[in-house]
Amino acid sequence: MRKFITILMAAMLSVNCFADKKGDQYEIDVNVSSNYDEGELILWDKRAPSKEEASEWKQARKEKNKRLGPVSPWMSLVDRAPVDKGHAKLKGTVEKDDIRFVRYIVHEGKKDGVFTGKLGGEIGFILEPGNIKVTQKGWEVEVSGGHYNEIVLGYAKTDEFIAARQASTLAFNKGANKELSLEEKDAFNKEGARHRDLAGTIEREHLKDVAMNSRDPYARKLALLRVRDQNIEWQLAVSKELLNESGVSDWAKEYIAQLEFRLKVMKNSNGGQNGFMGKKIPEISQKDMDRNLVPLKDVLSDAKYVLVDFWASWCGPCRAESPYIKQAYDKYHQHGFEIYAFSLDEDADEWAEAVEEDEANWIHVSDLKGWKSPVVGTFQVRGVPSNFLVEAKTGKVIGVNMRGLDVEKKVEELLGK
Repeated sequence: MRKFITILMAAMLSVNCFADKKGDQYEIDVNVSSNYDEGELILWDKRAPSKEEASEWKQARKEKNKRLGPVSPWMSLVDRAPVDKGHAKLKGTVEKDDIRFVRYIVHEGKKDGVFTGKLGGEIGFILEPGNIKVTQKGWEVEVSGGHYNEIVLGYAKTDEFIAARQASTLAFNKGANKELSLEEKDAFNKEGARHRDLAGTIEREHLKDVAMNSRDPYARKLALLRVRDQNIEWQLAVSKELLNESGVSDWAKEYIAQLEFRLKVMKNSNGGQNGFMGKKIPEISQKDMDRNLVPLKDVLSDAKYVLVDFWASWCGPCRAESPYIKQAYDKYHQHGFEIYAFSLDEDADEWAEAVEEDEANWIHVSDLKGWKSPVVGTFQVRGVPSNFLVEAKTGKVIGVNMRGLDVEKKVEELLGK
């Protein structure tokens, strides 16, 4: 009898262990058939690479075709699977405390035997136990299944959000037509930006509601991690409430420290870049491609209006803005308009190559330190492209982060042309 009980208890333990393991299992079916027939799907999240890894990766990029490889050291591998006839299937386990946002890429993806991109899209969803289906069509992604995917990312299935995203994509696609004039492109791009901002508002309000009102502390945590909102105070208040919730309290303590640091930085920045409006532009003196110092004050002394532009060769949106800036420069340089472009590149050859490709024949400077440049902090640059329009005679900023034809129209107005 005692032997029977021992065997029965062992069997019960094995069933319980299996049940726990099964409860932690995920099965993910990713359909990328509209973009790829084959390749390798890589599931990843972010990590900080060592200096050696970053250096080796940059060197490898130089030696290989830029469109094809290799995978970045900023990616921490979570799972991987081959893409077969447009589908990839992933299976694994994830514990509840490790439920998190992940992204996937399709490495060396092919469609009809032709390479369709370097890595494919960086698309995100929540890695959690259960059956999850991900369907990608172009840059649009539908995620179904998974408790937290349904709660936290529920906004993505609303008619209002879908309509805004589709309208944004349609407008941006129209604006990408190379046969259009810059004026026509600008109109489509601004329309796309309006719809994109509407979609962003829908997303932000949904995530804020989940973070503030959900009874599930894990859902609240995930919503906080996902939301993009400059109002840090409410995020801080929610995080403090999570200090008393089992399973997320340690995370909340660390996140509160991050939020408090961000809040301190924001308060010390005096409104970020918009805080520069009406104030004198900080002095900057950096080296051009021939490594000669070019002080901004000297440029201001020879011009009427100067656009201080922050960009990088690797920044797609920056390169997309280049034709608009060039048109403004070509029209009004002889009337006193100048551009002082600071690059966040770290590679001098890539910087020079981009300038030549864009036929950007204005003033270019850089310290080749990328985001570690002290200039980035001085000008509160949080992303590129970024710019300041300066009235030369006063040195005061009269425009911030202007896009498309906005620079040309403003300079035309100022010069009375």
